Amino acid sequence: MSSQFIVDPARMSVHADRVRQAADMADQARHAAAGMDLGGGAFGVMCSFLVPPLQLLSFPAISLLTQLAETVEAGGDAFQSAAEMFARNESDAVELIERETGSLW
Repeated sequence: MSSQFIVDPARMSVHADRVRQAADMADQARHAAAGMDLGGGAFGVMCSFLVPPLQLLSFPAISLLTQLAETVEAGGDAFQSAAEMFARNESDAVELIERETGSLW
């Protein structure tokens, strides 16, 4: 029994698009977090003591979401590049085989 390694560049491209969509969602979350105004009485008088600690936590969270979006976007781009590389290599291999077998006939 032989095993095969099959690569479908079209499916890889679809997956790369999905990865980029995940990056967009992380970026949307970052924009939403950056746009939050924890001050201004959002917590009322009784819970106003929560505002400073939550603001301290929001800055690292926004930074983390920024890094996440950038990293996932880069992963999608790398996956797309790999799909294009596989398609190009397959096309080159088919062209070479056709050229070499054509010279035999």
